[in-house]
Amino acid sequence: MTNTSRNSKNRSKPPYRRREHAEISARLVALRMLRRILDKGQSFDQAQLQLADDLNQLEDRDKGFARAIVLNSLRYKGQLDALAEEFLERPVTGDQGMVAHFLRVGMVQLLILDTPPHAAVGELLSLLDKTSEFAIIRKFKGLINAILGRADREGDALLAIQNAAKLNTPAWIWDSWVRDYGEETAQAMAEANLEEAPIDVSPRHLKDAEKLTDAIDLPGGGQRLPAGYHMQNVPGFSEGHWWVQDLASSLPLKIADKLIGGFDSKTTLDLCAAPGGKTMQMAAAGAKVTAVDISKPRLARLHENLDRMGLSADIHVADVVKWKPAEQADFVFVDAPCGATGTMRRHPDLAHIKSQEDVDKLVATQARLLPAAWDMVKSGGYMMYAVCSLQKEEAEHQFQSFMNSLSDGEFIAIPKNIIDGVEDCITDEGLLRCRPDILAEIGGMDGFFAGLIRKKD
Repeated sequence: MTNTSRNSKNRSKPPYRRREHAEISARLVALRMLRRILDKGQSFDQAQLQLADDLNQLEDRDKGFARAIVLNSLRYKGQLDALAEEFLERPVTGDQGMVAHFLRVGMVQLLILDTPPHAAVGELLSLLDKTSEFAIIRKFKGLINAILGRADREGDALLAIQNAAKLNTPAWIWDSWVRDYGEETAQAMAEANLEEAPIDVSPRHLKDAEKLTDAIDLPGGGQRLPAGYHMQNVPGFSEGHWWVQDLASSLPLKIADKLIGGFDSKTTLDLCAAPGGKTMQMAAAGAKVTAVDISKPRLARLHENLDRMGLSADIHVADVVKWKPAEQADFVFVDAPCGATGTMRRHPDLAHIKSQEDVDKLVATQARLLPAAWDMVKSGGYMMYAVCSLQKEEAEHQFQSFMNSLSDGEFIAIPKNIIDGVEDCITDEGLLRCRPDILAEIGGMDGFFAGLIRKKD
């Protein structure tokens, strides 16, 4: 097994240069966000929303620094916690969780973000004296200081001998990947998740899409920008020439378009549609799209995206299992709710707020959703089931179980060569299975699954 680590000599330092008075605020916000995510089970986005007032008091670079602390603390949590355990001579009594957060925030600055020690440690420890919410752990100030000192002196050497991929992947996820993909592939996927994901954009009009500066071309017509790229710098983005969509997420409908004879003028349903990437894909291809999602706030973002792109869709706030269309559709896309383990490189918080029990509940939800969606497909029409999950019980197994239940369904196998450059994403059985380690040489992709069924005439 390959040992991987974050070697400081091979890391590019983040472009954060902060005024001294703002550093405390950035670290304070980061600590508060970690408490909400790791102690209360909130997502990164929910924590940002809850702490919007705090974030708005920071300058843009300090907001970026706070977010970098949080996201990297989550991405490398397994390694950071293993180091803390190595350095602790005896267990901490009292508010262990808060002490752990301080250690993560300190070590991630020293070992991952390459923050100077006087700032990473000194400014962090000053929060114990100046902030009343941390008074309960002031007695541990000396201990925290000592451990961070050891991390600064010994941390890089210890990181180098850790299996970063396995340590930073929760055991329930790691074990399932080893079972379903084998240990070598599990290791490769977990390693890919340690890299910050690039930004993929899809053009409104493929034939006359401008080649973007700093971008590389992607299979199927999209372009890839470096991680951290600011979309306001993309020419034509605000005018609706582009939308953001990972390569893996864009492939299902690009494949379906080829297999069903094109979307132009077809009636289509996008179920569980928010935030709307698939809706925009079908609308841009000329389909008459109806988008349905149970979340009104998430659909508000879909409205915004459609307005910016100059596209239209009939949008409904509804429970897909209970909702009925006015008429059956030519094509139904089921973007089912799932554990989203395929997106952990973008959302490292998911690894720490999801569990196997959550996946089990979602599997049951998917099993209810599929028959309801199938009833919306007209004779001779098609349904595609998709999830952004690497858990096979939500993907391959769920799809096969539903196929086995059908008497009027015909499986449509996806040809290996349907889109040049993504042959490794097509299984021998004719399913789409994207993994974060595929196309690693250009930055990989999210984990994604899709399968296509035709309803018999």
